[in-house]
This record gives sequence, structure tokens and C-alpha cells, in this order.
Amino acid sequence: MKIAQINVTGNGSTGRIMCQISAKAKEEGFDTVAYFGRGAAPRGEGRYEKIDGDLHIYLHVLKARLFDKTGHGSVGATKKLVALLKTENPDIIHLHNIHGYYLNIKILFDYLKTSGKKVVWTLHDCWAMTGGCAYFLNAGCDKWKTGCFGCPSKNQYPKSFVDKSKREYAFKKDTFTGVKDMILTTPSDWLHELVKESFLKDYETVTVHNGIDVDKFKPQGAEKDLETKKKYGIDENTKIILGVASVWDDRKRLNMMVALADKLKDENVQVVTVGLSQAQADALPKNVLGITRTENIDELVNLYSAAEVFVSTSVEESFSLVVGEAMATGTPIVCVDGGGCKELISDEIGIVVPRDDIEKLTSSVKALLGKKSEMTAACRERCINNYSQTKMVDGYMKVYKEIYGR
Repeated sequence: MKIAQINVTGNGSTGRIMCQISAKAKEEGFDTVAYFGRGAAPRGEGRYEKIDGDLHIYLHVLKARLFDKTGHGSVGATKKLVALLKTENPDIIHLHNIHGYYLNIKILFDYLKTSGKKVVWTLHDCWAMTGGCAYFLNAGCDKWKTGCFGCPSKNQYPKSFVDKSKREYAFKKDTFTGVKDMILTTPSDWLHELVKESFLKDYETVTVHNGIDVDKFKPQGAEKDLETKKKYGIDENTKIILGVASVWDDRKRLNMMVALADKLKDENVQVVTVGLSQAQADALPKNVLGITRTENIDELVNLYSAAEVFVSTSVEESFSLVVGEAMATGTPIVCVDGGGCKELISDEIGIVVPRDDIEKLTSSVKALLGKKSEMTAACRERCINNYSQTKMVDGYMKVYKEIYGR
């Protein structure tokens, strides 16, 4: 069996998932190749090929901003991809994030509808079923259920200066429906249920939770935790309250982490936020330590392990890899009720709080202070049993074998 995967990048959260699947598929004896649109090729073994240079991406971004046409650019790059797919002749084509200004979705789906190929499409967010946005809970919008218009999120990713969400909704509906043999996968039951309310509802949909590398993300021990605190100038007796995001946009609510720090000012704690832009880090009050975005996994592992409590203030997550990673390192969780994130939490490992309740968020963090040592084993066990990388890739292998055998 030959599998071709397609994703916007070869790194970051979805890129790592693609690489993990490639590695497992290779172990299973499958022939694999992965195509990506932006950034550098992943390190390590595997066949990875960048679709084209960066110029088409810049032009695509311009088209999206000026005319609200995300997914309408990159004509030459997508024709190149289709030619590569025809040459490779894979049995299964696995789509990940196809937004990100690197593909022409009509050219791609015209090929998929006529190629006779088996298709698996992992929806890492909500973009496929809306007239534009990748998430809509923060805007309180449910127009995607019947037809988008008057988009309240046009200034969010993917940004546009104009609102053509009504046109784009109809375009996506026409483009994405009608693939003869396609299975959708979602990383959470929450997103699975949303799919069933959308124009994609007629496709078979399977939940395959995202996976954490539990051999990499694990408790580092007291000595290493003290070293990490020392590295960031934190007293050894001060407890770290940690928040991590790949990008701290409006959905992640950095302002709530700042408010939490203020509420905890009488506690011996240090609120730490990771993943900031330099401008965001510079603007933080003195009682919040800001660390800019890093792809250094070891640095993240050390911070997760040294933290007393991990806090997710994001109002909408299709899964939340950062919550899973913190869990794997044995750190208790407090998360707001935002999408699929709450599915990860049980009473033994953390607390879910209402999304706009700073008082409940604060009291929940206080309730977990000093409890980490008695919760670490349960945190790690839950991650290993339910959200490990092994569980995830086994889930995808099952989907591959199911669709291949039809």
C-alpha cells in the first residue's frame, strides 16, 4: 500500500502528526511520501517534498487579503502537486490542513473526484465547513450550519479586507462534497459532532485523537525541574503556572492569563506564558514571564515538567496538543470549556471551568497548588492509555486498512 500525505507544513503540530503517521506507516511496510507547502522539510527519515517555492504563497496571501479568496491561488504549485501524485500513483491520499495559502482547492478536488483514489481527510480545525474562518465559537457564530454571510471573523485567520463568506461557503460546499470514496477523521468527538451538522455530514467520519510522544514528554525529575527554574530566574520554592500556545491570538486569550496572574498575586507562584511574539512578551506586566515561540521540544518538556499547574485559556480547540503534552509530563490541568480540550480532562488529572469565569479559573488553580505529586501518576497514565502517539497512529492505520479494503 502506498500513502501520500499533504499538509501545509512539515513541522508544528499538524506537521509532527504527519511525520508520526509516516514513520508508523513505514514500520507497517507501507510506501509513504509526504508533500508540504511551507517552511523546511522535517528532519529524520522519510520522503518529504516541498510543493514549490515561496513566491506563490506570498501571491496567494495577497489574493486572500484583497478578495477573500483563500484556497483560490497557487495554481502552478497545485498543478505540480497533481502531477507528482499521478506519477507516485498512491493507493490512499491523506489530506491534513489544506488551507494556509499553498494550494488551489478546486484543482486539487477536481483531481480527487476523478482519480479514483481513496481519500482520508483529517480536519484539524473547522475551516473546511465554513465560509472562511477556522474557528467560530469565540465569535459566537453558527451561520456555518446553514450558509455563511456577514462574517464576524474576517479579521481573524485567514484574514481578508472584504467579506465574501457567502460566496466562499457555496464554493467550498460545491468543491468538498461529491468525493466518491473519502473518510473524514477528527481529533475529538466535539469536532466530529460539528461535522455532522455541516455540509460534510454525508461522509463517514471517525474520531482519531491526536497523539503525544510519551517517551519524549515525561517527568524530568526534581533536579532537572530546579535547573529549569534557575534558567528562567524563578526561585526554587516558587510554583510555576504555565500556559503554552503556538500563537497567542484572540482565541487563546493571553489577557486571561494576565488576569490570572493578578488574581494569584498573593500566592507564591510565577505565571509563565510560552509561544509569544516578541511584541507580546515586551508588553506583559512584570508579574508574567513571557517566552517567545520555540520549536525546541526539550525546552518545552522541561517547562511542562517544572510547572505545578498547566492552564489552557483557549476558548476553542479541536483537541489541544499542549494540554496532552502537559498531561504526559505529569502536570495537572485547568482548562476552560473550549471545544475538544475538555474531553482530555478527568477529575483525577484536572478541572474544566466555564470559559469566561476568571474567578472559577483562579480558584481551580489554587485548588491544585501543592497537589502535583499525588496527581502526576494519574496524569501520565491517562495520556498513555488514551492519547499516546501509538494510539493515534494505530487509529490511522485502522482507517487506512478499512478504506483500502473497500
